[in-house]
Amino acid sequence: MSKLAVFDFDSTLMDGETIDFLAAPLGLEEQVAAITERAMAGELDFFKSLIARVALLEGLEKTKVDAICADLPMMPGAFEVVKGLKERGYTVVCFSGGFRNATSPAAKALGIDADFSNVLHDDEGILSGKVGGDMMFGFSKGDMIVRLQNLLGIDTKDTLVVGDGANDLSMFEHAETRVAFCAKPVLKEAATHCVDVKDLREILKILIPLLIPLIVDELLLGKDHHFISWISEHIFTTDTKGYVLGILAVILILRVLSTLLSIIQTKIFVSISKNITYKMRESLLRHLKRVSLKEYEMMRVGAVTSKLVTDVETIDSFVSSTISKLIVAVLIMLFSAVILLWIHWQLALFILITNPIVVLFTVKLSRNIGNLKKEENKAIELFQSSLTETLELFHQIRAANKEEYFFKQSETKAKELKEHSVNYGYKSDAAIKFSYLIFLAGYEVFRAVSILAVAYSDLSVGLMLAIFSYLWVMVSPTQDIINFQYVLATAKAACKRINSIYEMEQEPLVEQMINPFESSRSIDIKVNDLSFSYLKDKPILENINMYIERGCKVAIVGASGSGKTTLANILVGFYPFDEGEILYEGVSNKALKLSTIRENIHLILQHPKLFNDTMLFNLTLGKEYGDVMVQNALEIAQLSDVIERLDEGLDTLVGKDGIKLSGGQRQRVAIARMVLSDPKVVIFDESTSALDVHTEAKLFEALQSFLKDKTVITIAHRISTIKSAEFIYVLEDGKVVDSGTPQELLTKDESYFSSMI
Repeated sequence: MSKLAVFDFDSTLMDGETIDFLAAPLGLEEQVAAITERAMAGELDFFKSLIARVALLEGLEKTKVDAICADLPMMPGAFEVVKGLKERGYTVVCFSGGFRNATSPAAKALGIDADFSNVLHDDEGILSGKVGGDMMFGFSKGDMIVRLQNLLGIDTKDTLVVGDGANDLSMFEHAETRVAFCAKPVLKEAATHCVDVKDLREILKILIPLLIPLIVDELLLGKDHHFISWISEHIFTTDTKGYVLGILAVILILRVLSTLLSIIQTKIFVSISKNITYKMRESLLRHLKRVSLKEYEMMRVGAVTSKLVTDVETIDSFVSSTISKLIVAVLIMLFSAVILLWIHWQLALFILITNPIVVLFTVKLSRNIGNLKKEENKAIELFQSSLTETLELFHQIRAANKEEYFFKQSETKAKELKEHSVNYGYKSDAAIKFSYLIFLAGYEVFRAVSILAVAYSDLSVGLMLAIFSYLWVMVSPTQDIINFQYVLATAKAACKRINSIYEMEQEPLVEQMINPFESSRSIDIKVNDLSFSYLKDKPILENINMYIERGCKVAIVGASGSGKTTLANILVGFYPFDEGEILYEGVSNKALKLSTIRENIHLILQHPKLFNDTMLFNLTLGKEYGDVMVQNALEIAQLSDVIERLDEGLDTLVGKDGIKLSGGQRQRVAIARMVLSDPKVVIFDESTSALDVHTEAKLFEALQSFLKDKTVITIAHRISTIKSAEFIYVLEDGKVVDSGTPQELLTKDESYFSSMI
């Protein structure tokens, strides 16, 4: 008797939607996919959605359409399914709300008897955005099945339909066997069978334990399961030894396929995890790039490093290993459950109901393990912070003869880390093994019940062996599901620590409309009622008012702790202040990007930081400058003689923090950097304090021409450094207590400036 098998094409025989592939060259994938998704879910009339999607393809060349359609990916197993159905007497056809450009070549390749789909209208080889002829969509699919059944004399009960979306519902009305393949919920409700897995690997694994027990029943115990008879009828006929060897060969092939596919799975998940962790680190680094300087000054470098390395690696392991194992474990458990229900549903229900109790039991244990892991990671953070700080400040520690004290602190942190690691290590392992012990105890109970089922029911010895095999198959997946609880708790703890970086305050983003620094070689700066504090109710600067004219040379003096350096940091945009405003050439700091301010105002610190790199890199910081510009900067900064004495000149490595250079040489490197950057405003913050008076005099003489038209602010304690100042502000306890020209301040006997003379 003839039978009819009708397949939908898109996302059933073909892996994807044809129109999505066609939309790609036009850059319309997202718009088309959104319309398709709504139509497949039954939220949008399919006829209208088809018209809308085809209209988007207007202008696409027909030759390009044919080329794309000739290379569409078929669903895994499509060739085998079509071949198997035809061998069993089915007439196989495919219906598609897609297009004949795709279905015709695919039908020919698959060996399908006929295909019915829409035609894309074109005008001289260019798509018009319209459908030509009669349209194939939801209701017309059902009508076409009825016409085929009448033509071929095939009844509804001999009709098989396979589809995936709401537009296949009309086909389901005319078939007794209705298969929803990776389908939307609306289609699953009308289906007699649902298939939700595209990956056939786990199905291969699940079939293996069933083969040998069936041979035991049929060849040794004489119980017919129609397995050997099917082999004899369709494959080959042989004796007992031949059947056993044949099944053994099949099992070995399935094992090899399973292993190969498992390797592919590992590669896929490792690639995914590495991409995720790269994106995480990239995002964290971008966040840290904009973290405010106040946060940086308070953070522990080792703690942040620990989060970017240790905690991100924990997430990496969770994604690459644990999640992939969980997916495989769930699939194995699902298919094992189906086969156990087929073998003996009463026994299967007993196994499947009691097995989850073990998993539920582990959830409570996993919470405690998560807390232990959190404590271990905290101990790692403290150890790294202590060690990093000790190594970074080793020169100062040795100078103070405090090696014993600081390294003892690191040893204490290492001991605490050991205790937390031991605590987490053995307790987590004990919890996992205890959970596994409960499962194994249940496994033995299940085996005993299986033996009783053979004695008191129709369960055969061969199928009892199959149940034993499936129980063992379920051991590893159950263990993976148990382990997942603990690893998930660990990953959550890592995520919480990583999120603490995202909680760090960032510098504000400003939409800049005007750049006041572009107008001239220097600018004026006006400070209005500025107040600042690191901690609430403990002001560092109060009600600061200043006006620094364009091109003026201004000095800020005051005792240590009066707020001079803090004010310099605020002027260059390092610290957000509580009250007040700074105007740069009349433009408020609130209307300027911080990068614009720092590009044009150069702050030279008393203790400049150098990279463990070449002298040239420390001068240019990676920016390209001509040899003439570099040489000019060296001459102004009085560094030419220093470079000549270095073994490899500008290519000499200066060591960590410039350890190979003296304090004065490091300050001159910072001044040379400033000369190369050529800013509009220069702030010297005790920038020559390590220089002798003779070298300082030569330096400022060389700088005189360079700084002539620039606005210059000098912070210093030595009168020699500020003797050329045109105007002076005096700070005391965070307030401007005096100001004026040097001559005006000298007339005041009790002024701070007069005490410097």
